[in-house]
Amino acid sequence: MRKAILIAMIFALAFSTMQVYSVKAPETLIWSGNVYSSGVTTTGPVLDAFIQYRVVAYEVFYYSRPSYLAADAQYYTTDPIHDWTWYNHFPAPGGHSFLQIDEEDVDWGPFSNGVWQDGGHEYSIYYEGTGAQITFRIVDWIDGDYTNNSCHLPVEIYELPLETGYTPGFWKHNIGVYLGYNRGAYSAFRDGTKLTAALLEMYAATVGVTLEDAYAAVSARGNREGQAQIRADMANAFNAAAGYGPFIDED
Repeated sequence: MRKAILIAMIFALAFSTMQVYSVKAPETLIWSGNVYSSGVTTTGPVLDAFIQYRVVAYEVFYYSRPSYLAADAQYYTTDPIHDWTWYNHFPAPGGHSFLQIDEEDVDWGPFSNGVWQDGGHEYSIYYEGTGAQITFRIVDWIDGDYTNNSCHLPVEIYELPLETGYTPGFWKHNIGVYLGYNRGAYSAFRDGTKLTAALLEMYAATVGVTLEDAYAAVSARGNREGQAQIRADMANAFNAAAGYGPFIDED
């Protein structure tokens, strides 16, 4: 009983300092904003490090409003337009993009034409968070004159659903290998990435426990005194640190 209480106290202390992710079936819109053709920077939210998001940009802006010359996130036209369908298009000069993220060019993919309601001029990329705020900026690579620009590009950021995490037994085996308690090799994640000592040390540091304490938690025996919950909580803390959602107990 005293051991179970000690394990619970260790985990409660660590758990209070970290974020635990929940499984989200669809993508979740977490931010939307406008990036203006005046060249000013639009600052988005802080995006968690190592977590992948989808960034969507759509519509067009005028890089020469008096001449009705337009561009989108990646392409521009030299044919004056009065609707969303372009009759010619070219990539931004010099391999650049008109819409930048974090002051860097982005490959927004192949050209998308037509009205926005049908997906015209809509582009998306996957972006890995850095633990800092994401920024957006329109750069006028055509004439560099922002005084004749007009309109903006709407941008949305979606949080992706997290893959189901791994069981207490998975983490017990691998932490046990690290500690020399278990024979065998480290396991691999579903994508083929193999666990290493360095990864386990990083996850333990993120959770805020030693690997010895983590092993004790995922090894808690039986269902008395809340041991099953202790095992699940520690496993899901490591799942979150590795970028996964909670494991699903199918029993």
